Amino acid sequence: MKNKAPTNRSPHGTRALAAVLTLAALASHPTALSAQEQKPWGGAAKWPPYPAASFWNTAIPPGGAVRPDNAALLAILNADGPLTSDVTQNSYPIYLVDASTPLVSVSVENYFSSFTDFSSANPDGIREGRGFQPTVKAPVPTGAAAGGGDDDQVLFWNPATGDEWTFWKFTVAGDTRRAINGYRYDALLGSGRMPGSGRGAGVSKMGGLVAAHEVEVTGEVRHAVAFAIPSTGRQFVWPASKSDGRKDAATGIPEGARIQLDPALNDADFKAMGLSPQAIVIARALQKYGLILVDGGGRPKAFLESEKTGAWASPAAWQYALRPLTRNASGQTDWSRFRVIDWDRWTGGPTGIAGS
Repeated sequence: MKNKAPTNRSPHGTRALAAVLTLAALASHPTALSAQEQKPWGGAAKWPPYPAASFWNTAIPPGGAVRPDNAALLAILNADGPLTSDVTQNSYPIYLVDASTPLVSVSVENYFSSFTDFSSANPDGIREGRGFQPTVKAPVPTGAAAGGGDDDQVLFWNPATGDEWTFWKFTVAGDTRRAINGYRYDALLGSGRMPGSGRGAGVSKMGGLVAAHEVEVTGEVRHAVAFAIPSTGRQFVWPASKSDGRKDAATGIPEGARIQLDPALNDADFKAMGLSPQAIVIARALQKYGLILVDGGGRPKAFLESEKTGAWASPAAWQYALRPLTRNASGQTDWSRFRVIDWDRWTGGPTGIAGS
């Protein structure tokens, strides 16, 4: 499907077109839920989630400062491998819910956290429910399933209220739904920073996720993109609130680091690399907003919506679609088109060491 630049059509017309195109794609997509089970992307008008001032939705300033150790950090990325993605497993389905979605019981084996009371004094909210909670009531559409792979994660989002529900190791057996842990978060008030919870970097799991409709329908990704690599450091930098990395400063990249694709590249350059029109949509976002390191993983991977809910034209192609950005003419891994933004000079955010 060819992507076009956004037009100046009315918001109502854009939403109607997005809904029609998404329903059509769902109808021809064998792994997506039916329209009765997965609501059409009426959430497009409120995507991306979180306030405009959230770090997820903040563009990198022109001439953004680059880390003085940029070359050493890129060498770590080169050793980790090329940038990949995968919408067929270990990705997040985004199930849209509303007031009509039934609340069902989910048995949580370990922690379930709720973040409330966001204010200027508590911009990250207050985390409640740290202890074990055997059962929570959550809006779960009929037929909802996790994204597959080792993580089996799932996400439920109410665009009207901002409620974001996420479960890890989510399974369904008959009428029984279980998870190892999960959280509830307000994506209208919170920035997506979640001290003590969320993914490895202590940030939300919906943050930085590329939704299929952004690429296949609107042709624009208006936020930073979350990604994972093998060599995550014990250090973390804002917006991360923690790290699950195990590498030292010489061999790992701090979680929370933001990595920008060279903004001087243009569509002609991308086409010469062999990027598809859909991959070019994401490449433009990596120039404007960058990648934010949020977790460890087996390979460098950008997070895209699961094919369980996302109407991707070619789901299997995403395992390789972004690789040309980090390959040179000889076919070797080469991250030299990227640069690591200096977290000390641009954000002014706090830094820390995991466990300190």
